[in-house]
Amino acid sequence: MDASNDQKVILSGSFKVETTYEIFMKMAVFFKDNNINIVVTGGEQEITNQRENDRKIGELLNLYIIRRNLKKWTRMSYITAFKNVLKNISSDSESWKDVSVGQINREVIEKFNVTNGSEYQYLNIVNSVFSWLVREEIVDYNPCTKHLHKFKKFSQGVRAALNCEKWIDDIEAKKILTEFFKKVKGQIDISMYRFLVLHFILGTRISETFNYIDAVRNIDYDENNVLTTVYIKTKCTKNGADADFRMPVPDFIHKMIDTDKVLYSKKSHETVISILRRFIAKNFKDEFCLHGTRAIFRTTIDFIDKDKAFGKDEKEAYINHKTDSYVQNRYHRNDYLIPRIEIMCKYASFVYEVSGLIEEKNQTEAYVEKLEKRLNRPSSKKDQC
Repeated sequence: MDASNDQKVILSGSFKVETTYEIFMKMAVFFKDNNINIVVTGGEQEITNQRENDRKIGELLNLYIIRRNLKKWTRMSYITAFKNVLKNISSDSESWKDVSVGQINREVIEKFNVTNGSEYQYLNIVNSVFSWLVREEIVDYNPCTKHLHKFKKFSQGVRAALNCEKWIDDIEAKKILTEFFKKVKGQIDISMYRFLVLHFILGTRISETFNYIDAVRNIDYDENNVLTTVYIKTKCTKNGADADFRMPVPDFIHKMIDTDKVLYSKKSHETVISILRRFIAKNFKDEFCLHGTRAIFRTTIDFIDKDKAFGKDEKEAYINHKTDSYVQNRYHRNDYLIPRIEIMCKYASFVYEVSGLIEEKNQTEAYVEKLEKRLNRPSSKKDQC
């Protein structure tokens, strides 16, 4: 090819992103050496090979997200991280995308004042993206180098969960959670409040809570079937695999989701999460986070399971934790569905009580009666949730 400085090469067509990227990376060296500007177009995609220092960080982050095949919720956290770290050199919440690589130097990174675990995590995410860009020879250096280690003391080892590790019994757990929900209830929309209560009950990660809600809303629910279940994707689900975690759908949970269907129809998952996280950051900073509900469940269920009706494996299975070795998991395939339904009833009754949702608590107890009948067990008031 007889290349000149003002040549422009257009490659057009419908490319798969992966294929386009591989072609781009292999050809980039030649075109760069010959000062040729490359534009690759395919549908709505446009990738421009500019000088390294002129590359926009929004474009490069998008490239990282595509190549690493990040899930939806992970993508949102990466975008949030870059928004925060680059806020000192961007004029508004969206202009960070147009910041060029050449503008992001060590001085910019040092201006980002890390004062807590979340900010440390933001910086860690930016560092991981730049590390990858350097390895792929897309940029020359990582501006986070020699800076990140200064803030390791803020590394998130344990997620904030109302200091549940210090609770001593169910009485203290009930007192602290009652105070927590009282503070929350008067400050957020009732549908949002009920969503938070549901998130507590399920013991799932926040993305998994939405996966569960979506799955429940997409089934033809039969109130007479007390063993209704749905399958959802979790953090442990392999990319490209089908939903593999079975979760029960008792009627009191289905009614709760159906009651708040307007919330789930009108507001996106990201909007709900953003509203709750802003509220939590304002009112419970370093005290509570949405992931902390899992620790609260695992701590509290031991307190309220006074007769030791449930074993450790069953409680761990509730939050989708594996307790067997790799080989044991290949053969031991019991997912403890019935015990998990009973755990859900017991814990839901507790959460409804501390959150002041008495009608839902009564619905839970009514469901237990139907469950005991379905399992051919004698009804016993003292064993109710």
